[in-house]
Amino acid sequence: LVAPSPGSGAQAALPDLVRLDDLLHGPTRDLEAMRALWATKAVRGPIAVTAQGPFVLDLAEQGPHALVAGAPGSGKSEFLRTAVTSLAANADPESVSFVFIDYKGDSSFRVLKGLPHCVGFVTDLDESGAARALVSFGAEVKRRSELITVRAAADDIDGYRAYRRRHPDLPPLPRLIIMVDEFARLKQNMPEFING
Repeated sequence: LVAPSPGSGAQAALPDLVRLDDLLHGPTRDLEAMRALWATKAVRGPIAVTAQGPFVLDLAEQGPHALVAGAPGSGKSEFLRTAVTSLAANADPESVSFVFIDYKGDSSFRVLKGLPHCVGFVTDLDESGAARALVSFGAEVKRRSELITVRAAADDIDGYRAYRRRHPDLPPLPRLIIMVDEFARLKQNMPEFING
């Protein structure tokens, strides 16, 4: 988000500090509230505050691709951790899953590896892990295509989910988010990964 110009009324309405716990209004402490959020199957969560109130990231409405850019030390990694934490607090693992590609020496996403939503973790400390991940992504695309277009005769993941409500024997198909920190370093070290 871009801050308003200095001295504007909108900037005066912005707090100096926003804790994610406060932004989530406590569902992380209340198991019943979290279960209610997860039951909605929505993939959205608050990630920031504007002068008008919370800014909510909604992957179904605003996705599927995003790029976060900025100078070193500007808070990109912190923003990515905030987005993942908010989405995980607001969506169950059947609705969203994450693969973390951490090209900052295992420092960006290490704290998120324990989430039940985490289905993969690759770092620049394990080059063969990135190659295996690329093969796995290809297999997952093929599996999802078969489930969506062949088994459910649907056009997209939402169509698959509607079909699955009538056919609960089919496996859940969460939105798969591939979260990369230090994309430039990944591109430099593993150009075949980017091409794949």
